[in-house]
Amino acid sequence: MPIVPITFSPVIVYNELLYVTFRAYARHKYGIVNYHKFKEFFIEKGMDAFEEPLEEIHQLLGELNVRIIKDHQSVEELRDIIIKYRLLPTDAQIAVTCRYYGISTIATLDNDFKRIPWLKVVP
Repeated sequence: MPIVPITFSPVIVYNELLYVTFRAYARHKYGIVNYHKFKEFFIEKGMDAFEEPLEEIHQLLGELNVRIIKDHQSVEELRDIIIKYRLLPTDAQIAVTCRYYGISTIATLDNDFKRIPWLKVVP
């Protein structure tokens, strides 16, 4: 059996993954495209309506050997990175967390991370 390297993901990325997946699932399975309708549906049905995609996400994360790590919380660092590198707050939070944990490579299609000198962006 091949060895799968450990990959790390900040909680904020996990949060984004859940949100995007749940929105896509609601659109595909229930025909819900509007944000407000999605929110109403989620409040009414709760996680019962999203057990399948949640389980699939956790299974995939396990297969890929992804470990969820706590976001590093520093208002000063977050503010500095938002200003210096012109990042939106969520992206700045990811960059702060990567720097804190010494993570130097990030897999993303978001080119904004290429402005961060301590991150190598793949693909």
